[in-house]
Amino acid sequence: MTTPLKTPLPPTPLKPTVGGMIRETPWTGGPRVKEKRHKQPRTPMCFRPEDYDKSLKIYTKCITGLEAKFKGQGDTEYSLQAFSEDVWKHLVDTGMDSVFYFVDPVDKLEKSIIQHHARFTLKDIKDAVVNFTGDQYDRQNLEWSERFLTGSIATSLQKSISKYSTIDMTGPELWMLIVQETQSNSVRALMSLANELLTMQLSKYPGENVKLCTGDIFAKCERLQNAMKLPEDVGITICNILSKCSVEDFRILFTLKRTELELKPQSVTFTELIILANQKYQSLIDTGDWKPAGAPKEDSILEGLNAKIDQLIQTGGCRDQARQWQRGQRNASGGRGRGRGDQGQGHGRGAKADHSKVTCYNCGKKGHISTNCPDKAAKDKNDDGWKTLPPKNNDPREKIVDGKTWHWCGTCGRWTLSHSTAEHRDKQKNPVATLAVAESESTSFVAPLSLRWGGI
Repeated sequence: MTTPLKTPLPPTPLKPTVGGMIRETPWTGGPRVKEKRHKQPRTPMCFRPEDYDKSLKIYTKCITGLEAKFKGQGDTEYSLQAFSEDVWKHLVDTGMDSVFYFVDPVDKLEKSIIQHHARFTLKDIKDAVVNFTGDQYDRQNLEWSERFLTGSIATSLQKSISKYSTIDMTGPELWMLIVQETQSNSVRALMSLANELLTMQLSKYPGENVKLCTGDIFAKCERLQNAMKLPEDVGITICNILSKCSVEDFRILFTLKRTELELKPQSVTFTELIILANQKYQSLIDTGDWKPAGAPKEDSILEGLNAKIDQLIQTGGCRDQARQWQRGQRNASGGRGRGRGDQGQGHGRGAKADHSKVTCYNCGKKGHISTNCPDKAAKDKNDDGWKTLPPKNNDPREKIVDGKTWHWCGTCGRWTLSHSTAEHRDKQKNPVATLAVAESESTSFVAPLSLRWGGI
């Protein structure tokens, strides 16, 4: 009697050196040091199934490059720091991170070369890859990660790197080439970076934007830390940067914090200072108390227009009309309206206008208009004679009487303390009309468009 042949069972997959097995399906990912290895896969993409269809889906996910392509040096929109964060997330999610852990040549601790690339050189990684004693899953991850990184960088950067690359280039080697092509970690470069940190000031950022400033601080400090070149008193430097601020509450906070750190320089990390700065900044914004000195004012347009008119007055051209309009605007802002008597524009009937900033034509004093001048009632009979007597053709238009300088105004037909003929201002209702006429009468002054359209 013959025994029937048994169908041989498929071989059981090997357990990965870094990773594990779940229902006879291997998965990879995590640090290589035994004490730090993961006990579970981070995502389903960490599995390495034997089934072809499932394996193809995971392979496609692993090698597909990032949507945003890194351009390398000079890429202001996508920095190396941001790129490295995206790369590391993808490697961890797909279980390929296990082949990016290497022993630091200085402190002999295992570190990720994505996050701590400044501690390694390209030669360090090449030598480590040659002596790599991984399993089939490690070799697979070395190959797949190279395809992922190639698909995550711009074509221009690929061309720059191609002269250094080889056919059997691995993911870790390609990563170090990308870093080498993007930034230098030489002693001179790191010293320059530390000097940049010393010269930074929050007040130089647009609107004194704290989050923009702290983002730059973090990038510089992290790079120096990774290269083991971060100064011990970096906290004091950061407080100096943040105290260069026009917002008093924020400035005082970091001035006091700097005093604390001068006694204990390493009591607070640079990350903690950055978090504190961002929280304080957001709090002041939420309460409406973030008002830096350079913030634009609501009346900046009108101030700019007045400044332009001042320039026109100095250079000549429509001198009378420009001054007349400008004074009318200033008096209007001081409360003088266009109604009769003491009724100002925008006030109810019977409401008195504020004349505290108005200058009287008659006596030159502030606080009242010429029609209400108290000196009119007290002027003596002798004044009536010379105050209305015009100067002759060759006589000066200014004279001193009782220690006061008087000016002849041909429009008023009298001597005044406040203005001359050129500085006369009519009590007209619409100063825009005067400027429009001036535009047609004078070629040396062109009224702004806003004035010619009938208002600001």
